[in-house]
Amino acid sequence: MCYIFNRVFGKENKYLCIGCRSANIKECTVLDEFGQKIKGVVYVYLCKDSDGKLSVKLPNHQHICEPKNINQKNIEI
Repeated sequence: MCYIFNRVFGKENKYLCIGCRSANIKECTVLDEFGQKIKGVVYVYLCKDSDGKLSVKLPNHQHICEPKNINQKNIEI
């Protein structure tokens, strides 16, 4: 089980959670680091260090949407 992210159009390194995106944006969809519900979606950033090593920068708030089951045969990279 995992969260599924799509790349934000026009941004090479910014990805958004499709579960949070599909939630009604008018509702509170994420929890901040203090456990308070806030409006918005969860974004992550793909970062490259000076050695070219890639890492993912995670937000300070958490998903409220549930992780999804995925079929690894259908994953496109």
